[in-house]
Amino acid sequence: ECDPSNNLYLRPDTSVKDPHGNALQCLCSRSTLQIPVVCSPGDMEQRICKGFSCSSTCSDSSQAVSIDHKSCVPCVGSIFNVSTTQSPFASFYSAEFNECSCKNPTKTAATLTPISTRRLQEIYDPITSMPMQKDCFECPKGTAVIHENLYDDGVSFFATAGKKYIADPYTCASCPDTNMFFDSNYECVCSSGYTTVGETSIGEQACIKNLPTISTGFTEVTFNVDQPTSASRVPTKTTIKSIIFSHYYLKAASQCEYFHELVEDSLAACQTLGNLCAMAMYDNDAAPCQQFLNIIAQKRDNNYRGQEEWKYSLPWLYYSDESDSITNDR
Repeated sequence: ECDPSNNLYLRPDTSVKDPHGNALQCLCSRSTLQIPVVCSPGDMEQRICKGFSCSSTCSDSSQAVSIDHKSCVPCVGSIFNVSTTQSPFASFYSAEFNECSCKNPTKTAATLTPISTRRLQEIYDPITSMPMQKDCFECPKGTAVIHENLYDDGVSFFATAGKKYIADPYTCASCPDTNMFFDSNYECVCSSGYTTVGETSIGEQACIKNLPTISTGFTEVTFNVDQPTSASRVPTKTTIKSIIFSHYYLKAASQCEYFHELVEDSLAACQTLGNLCAMAMYDNDAAPCQQFLNIIAQKRDNNYRGQEEWKYSLPWLYYSDESDSITNDR
């Protein structure tokens, strides 16, 4: 067990797990040096010696621990003894994070312009493959490095567009949709010409190019509710607002209507639209069913098995033939 009371810098090594998903060994936490320790036979038998200890710092205060925790390497800015003003793109040692750091912009007001950040990268000797130094490299446009200063108080992640991000100076994070980019406030926004859809409380948001034909009233779902105490037993209609429909409908309806057979999401979108229609109890006044019938009416090519209502890419929800001919058809 990785007991932090014995060593504050230990963490579970999740790369080696038992059948129940529990880590079977420990590692030193990020930015700490792993120092080999010789274990006595008795300590090994009692499993109280892990074969290493963890140190929070390198002997040279301007160096940082390598990714494999086995050595200390310099930051490029420290090697050439230049300041962040002289070389703003070089890596520099940060005492706050006990790690080399890249000078990335702080969170500012939204500008609808992709933010430019740099990720940390360890550079290796081409002959020995040993880590030599750490430097900063520019992230691809639209992506960004997530750092802990973006966390809200009391949480250990940064969330935007319905996706959670863990700070990692070595990674250029991507937004949940390929048509999104990180704005200057580190929030994911859709590119010009696209509409943001989806509820962040349910899942990841997405960007759509075109609104579906039926693009209003889709959050309302009407059900017939029996009144057991009523003598007439006439059901009453109850309308509710559904956050599930709000989250899934626009993306599914748009991608299914403007179907692209080379895009895998288009097939999934049509299945989702069919499921939403089924959840609305096949009510033709419900937005998902109206949209589904509109797509059928577009006379999309390639009917399945001669059924006019069973269109290519769509689930088979509606039957134009008599029910007997459908159930008895072999």
